[in-house]
Amino acid sequence: MTTQLSDRIRAHKANIDRYCRLLATELTDHERQYIHKRITEEHAMLSRLEAAVAQRDAPGKAGADTVIAAQAMAKNRGGYSNL
Repeated sequence: MTTQLSDRIRAHKANIDRYCRLLATELTDHERQYIHKRITEEHAMLSRLEAAVAQRDAPGKAGADTVIAAQAMAKNRGGYSNL
């Protein structure tokens, strides 16, 4: 992962942490709604960045979530998976 991408990911995680700490303070309903909206936006951007990194690092390969889901499905069917 490039330094720029890791810096951006770290920044979004820090923003989410900061917003969560703000939620623990006394806020108006309007302020609380705004912070929840910002947390949702930060999570969305973080997910997009992490997906881009995963896709770039392993093009054409199944991600860990895909492998785990396939294994769980095979187990539930009583079969097995060689993934």
